[in-house]
Amino acid sequence: MKTEKVYSINFDFRNKEQKRILEYMQQRGYKLLGFKGAESDGQLAGIPVWFAVPYIRMTGEVKNVYQSLYKVYYVDSSTPSDKSIKMTALSEVVELGSKVTLQEDGTFSVEPGGPANAILFMNNRATNSETITAGLASLVNGEYAPFCAFKVAPQAPLRMKPNDKVSLFALPTVARAGSITAQAISEGALFKLDGSHNRLCLEMKQEGRGFSPICWDMPMTEVQPGEQLPALMDC
Repeated sequence: MKTEKVYSINFDFRNKEQKRILEYMQQRGYKLLGFKGAESDGQLAGIPVWFAVPYIRMTGEVKNVYQSLYKVYYVDSSTPSDKSIKMTALSEVVELGSKVTLQEDGTFSVEPGGPANAILFMNNRATNSETITAGLASLVNGEYAPFCAFKVAPQAPLRMKPNDKVSLFALPTVARAGSITAQAISEGALFKLDGSHNRLCLEMKQEGRGFSPICWDMPMTEVQPGEQLPALMDC
């Protein structure tokens, strides 16, 4: 397994103005929500929150770190997945270009032969079994968390391709990692973190109303409340 590049999303709350904005958000229960993009068919009505970090835990310099290391997960058909993803099982770390098969007993097998820059998932359960939810989880802030979720019928293939899109939102919320979200409910920002842009430095706008990049070579698209997240992230 090759070593994957480390990506970071950074904040610095040490100056007076950023510290004041941080205190405002802490007093009102704000969280930083992150979403990561992927492409496939059968997307749920929304996409899972990739990471959720309460601002009350932040001080000084803050880093959210992730690597493009992926595991395949599934949610048992008996577990509702329309509001939150609670992973039934995770595969081993899987490289892009692999084929992952969910066997009848709930275990995974991994082999070469998947599409380039994507992972092919095969639901090998019996034809009379129920449709399941499956997707990819990636390593963020030291844990594997789901960032995409798709419906997969028995004996059906699913091609999942992670992309470079990351969107961020700051808002008072009870959402946590895995919570299914259909649309933006606050102002946010969309970035592309790739081989040439792997370090994102941001400042918070007044009262947490969006983000401003400090590294000006980083392209950023503002996200407005009401925008559909699956379309935004190409799911």
